Amino acid sequence: MADVAREAGVTQATVSYALRSHPSISEATRQRVQDIAKKLGYQPNPLVSALMTSRRARGGRQAERPMIAFLVTWPDPVTKENRRLALRFYKEAKRRAEELGYGLDKFWLMDPEISAKRWNEILLTRSIRGLLIAPAQEGLRLPKLDWSQFSLATIDHGWSEHDIHRACIDRFQGFKTVYDRLQDSGYKRIGLAIPDARLKLRNQFLLGATTAYQYSIPAKDRVPIHHPKMLSAPGLAKWLERHRPEVVVSSSETMELLDSLSRRIPKDLGFVNIDLAATDRACTGLRDNDADVAGAAVDLIVGQIARNERGVPKCPKLVYITCDWIEPRAVTIH
Repeated sequence: MADVAREAGVTQATVSYALRSHPSISEATRQRVQDIAKKLGYQPNPLVSALMTSRRARGGRQAERPMIAFLVTWPDPVTKENRRLALRFYKEAKRRAEELGYGLDKFWLMDPEISAKRWNEILLTRSIRGLLIAPAQEGLRLPKLDWSQFSLATIDHGWSEHDIHRACIDRFQGFKTVYDRLQDSGYKRIGLAIPDARLKLRNQFLLGATTAYQYSIPAKDRVPIHHPKMLSAPGLAKWLERHRPEVVVSSSETMELLDSLSRRIPKDLGFVNIDLAATDRACTGLRDNDADVAGAAVDLIVGQIARNERGVPKCPKLVYITCDWIEPRAVTIH
C-alpha cells in the first residue's frame, strides 16, 4: 500500500479509502489510485480485511461497520405476499451479515419518488459497500444504478437484467426428490396440479423434473399435468376423476380445494406440498432453505468486498442450496 501511495502522491489512508470506493474520495482520485494499484500488482490481504471488519463489529459503533443494502424490488411492497417474501429473506440475510461483522439496511428500490441518480447518492453517502437484490419478478427492470461502485449478488433467478452472482434454491433437485421419494413409497400414478402462470414461472425446473420422471415410467402410468389458468374445485374434480392419480403434487391452495371436494389427505389421496413455507398446515413436501440461501448471497457479497471486487462480474457464480424434504410422522403421504 505504501508503494501505491508513493506513486499516486497521496496518503496510505487515501489509498485505503480509494480501493474501497469510499464516497469521501473523488471519482478522479479513486480511479487513478485503483489504476496505479493494478499496475503495481497490489492486492489487499483478505485476512487483514476480515480482521479489521471483526474489530469494527466488536466496537459496537454501527456507523463504522461496513454496510450492505438489501434492495426490495417488488413494485408494490405492501401486499401480504410481497411483504412475506421480502421479510423472509431479509431477516436471514441480516442475521448472516451481522455474524460476519456487517450491517444490513433495507431499501425499497422501486420507490417512484427516487431517481436512479438519487439512489446512487443515498447508497454511497451511507457507505454502502454491497448490494443484495431481493427475489424479483421475472423481466423486472431496476433503476440504472452505478453498479460499478458496489459488490453485487441477488437471490433466485427472477432478476436477469444483469448477470451477477446469485444464490438460489435448487428447485430441479428438489422436485426430483419429490418424484424419487414417491416412487420409493410405491406410487405409480403421480399427478402434478399447478396454475399455468406458476408453471411457467418455474418451468425449467418443475417441467424438467416432471418430464424426466414421466419418461422413466410406462406410458400407461403417466398422468397429464393439470395446469389451468386458475385452479378450481370443479376443474380439479374432473382431472382427478379422469386420470385417477394416486398422489397429487401441488401447493397449499390445492389442499383447500381438495378439502372442499371432501377428499381426505392422506386417507383418500396422497398429497405433496411443494411450498411448505407458505403454510402452517402439517403436510409432506418441500421447504425452501431460506436461511441458507440468504446467507449464501451475503457470503458472495462479503467475499467480493474482501477481494475488492465490484460491478457486474465477467464470470458470475451460481450457488445452489437444496430444499428440505419434510415428512411429519403424524401426516404420512398415504
